[in-house]
Amino acid sequence: MVASSALRLASAALVGLIGVGTLALSAELVAERASVGLRSVFRHFSDMDSLYREMHANLAAKMATLAQQPFRATTRDGKILELVDRRAVAFERLAPFLRAAQLHRHQSADLQARHCHFIQRLRQPMIDLLVVGSDGIAAIDLLLGFEAWQHLRTDQGLDPAAARQVLQRIIAAVLPNSPGHGGAGQSVGV
Repeated sequence: MVASSALRLASAALVGLIGVGTLALSAELVAERASVGLRSVFRHFSDMDSLYREMHANLAAKMATLAQQPFRATTRDGKILELVDRRAVAFERLAPFLRAAQLHRHQSADLQARHCHFIQRLRQPMIDLLVVGSDGIAAIDLLLGFEAWQHLRTDQGLDPAAARQVLQRIIAAVLPNSPGHGGAGQSVGV
């Protein structure tokens, strides 16, 4: 029971640290935040890869919740634009976790493999909706990615609504066979 309690505290501490923007994670920080001994943390997270796996599992679970919702839109273009809205909501909520994962991915082959699987799961709804060449899928995938969101939000300083609108306009212009090749630019809400 004590081990389970320490694991829950350490996991909550990890999520809390990332949630406030702490990207340089360590077992010592997790132990301090959880108010448990360093040994308790190492008992459950034997190395930094274990901490990263816990972080990634938390991130994947949160993204899966949004991804599993059925589409409200009925047209292909509407569904793609709904993906923009869903990603905007998810990226806003999960930005600290996504940044931490980006920062640590190069240090862990396991985290890199999990990231590749995660990206495939994010791409699949888009691929299922599009019957375009690989260029079109690659372009829309780029625009639906966290990097594009982060660039608009952080580097350009746009608020979430403005960033979402920019992405919707660009994606509507890229979608093939849209009225006027871009007539699907209205928000569908989340």
